Amino acid sequence: MIHSTAVVSSKAKIAAGVEIGPFAVIEDNVSIGKGTKVGPHAVITGFTEIGEDNKIGVGAVIGLDPQDLAYKGQKSYVKIGNRNNIREYVQVHRGTKEESVTKIGDDNFLMGFSHIAHNCQLGNSVIIANGSLLAGYAEMGDFVVLSGTCMVHQFCRVGKYAMMRGGAGVTLDLPPYCIAAGENSVRGINVIGLERHGFSSEQIRGIKRAYKELFSPDTTLETALTSMLSRNPPEEIKYFLEFVKNSPKGIARP
Repeated sequence: MIHSTAVVSSKAKIAAGVEIGPFAVIEDNVSIGKGTKVGPHAVITGFTEIGEDNKIGVGAVIGLDPQDLAYKGQKSYVKIGNRNNIREYVQVHRGTKEESVTKIGDDNFLMGFSHIAHNCQLGNSVIIANGSLLAGYAEMGDFVVLSGTCMVHQFCRVGKYAMMRGGAGVTLDLPPYCIAAGENSVRGINVIGLERHGFSSEQIRGIKRAYKELFSPDTTLETALTSMLSRNPPEEIKYFLEFVKNSPKGIARP
């Protein structure tokens, strides 16, 4: 169902069952999958692909040119998966470089006024609360939670199951499972989040031990990584260690 006041290009690809609300604007190169609902005054433009059963809130803006001085009109994309809830006035900008992509996976919840800049990569089941801002090329792993008004610097990575407390900011990578508070400060393991997502008590104890050993003041980070990886740790701990080891920016620490 398309409201009579909506402006929808005849060139846009709109699947069966899509709902488009009053005064929404859908431009030429947009593709929207079945079951998706687009709220009033939303604007979807650029080379934007939206999957199935998404909810696009009031006034959301998806697919505009990147806010990047390096952008000179290149063809780039926004690609959004399925079952995402993108609330009121969220902004998602497309990539900067030719053929590059801003990508959002499945089952994410982006709350009001949050900002997803050019070339960001979001996994699945990410929650980004009101007013939080991702700068260009930021990456969010699966099940990440950003509380209100968090800030993630360009090119930063946030590992799976990590959480940022309200107002936190990172200019370095945030390791998986960790809680960030303040600026580049880690405050332990996201135990409640791990429990909610089915980690066993044994797995959580192992992650806690790995965290404590990795950040021990009695050794260097490099020495601890080498020692811990040599022991063939369980997969969840190996992921934690390799994320830290392979960080191009350096990591936030306790």
